[in-house]
Amino acid sequence: TSSKWEVQTLDLSNDKKTFYFTANMDHPGVTDYYRIPVTGGTPVKLTSMKGGKAVTLSPDEKWLAIEYSTENTLPELYLKPNKPGANPVQLTHSMTAEFKSYPWCAPEIFTFKNRYGSDVYARVYEPKNPDPTKPAVIFVHGAGYLQNITYSWSEHYFREYMFNNMLADNGYYVMDIDYTASAGYGRDWRTGIYRHMGGKDLSDHVDAVKYLREKYGVKKVGIYGGSYGGFMTLMALFTEPDVFTSGGAIRSVTD
Repeated sequence: TSSKWEVQTLDLSNDKKTFYFTANMDHPGVTDYYRIPVTGGTPVKLTSMKGGKAVTLSPDEKWLAIEYSTENTLPELYLKPNKPGANPVQLTHSMTAEFKSYPWCAPEIFTFKNRYGSDVYARVYEPKNPDPTKPAVIFVHGAGYLQNITYSWSEHYFREYMFNNMLADNGYYVMDIDYTASAGYGRDWRTGIYRHMGGKDLSDHVDAVKYLREKYGVKKVGIYGGSYGGFMTLMALFTEPDVFTSGGAIRSVTD
């Protein structure tokens, strides 16, 4: 395989003639389940719903159990026959009426060009009633190589997702990006900060602030994140103090 997408899981069929794998071929933020002969060929897509999917193949290989979610709905369990075009059947309904009563934001996923001409995938939580002072907050995902700009529920950052909704309710613009070295975009992007952490990954966030200022006229910008996101917050505050006026470095990686 080759291109800017990534193989995320891999299973071998019982007769050892077929590979089953999860990949984001159609869009970086959408995962699907595929099969391909072990000798190579054109992958056949076995799932179709737009969003995130964690797929388990049944022992007899006749069924697919699919944990499916969107960016503003919780994961649910679906079952479908192991063949393209078959309709999945939803088995669980886990969201309560109270949870569904709140209008959880589904920010549009888009790209902007960083200073090096590369596409950075991003999203903005746009407030319905912006504060007159036009404040904004940048959220930085952790792990460095994690992927957070997807059409699925954030497994790692559901708390931050809800907090970002609250910030938007209070008039803040909130933006998060899959900065250089994030997962999901292929080898070149994944290795883009090799031996220079706090370089291109930080300048991507500075370029994100530039985007916010040009499109929404934001003024003061804060930044927060945990773990590697905490490290990025410290690098932002120490090395780009004219860009970021405040920050929250949570469980940050420091020397």
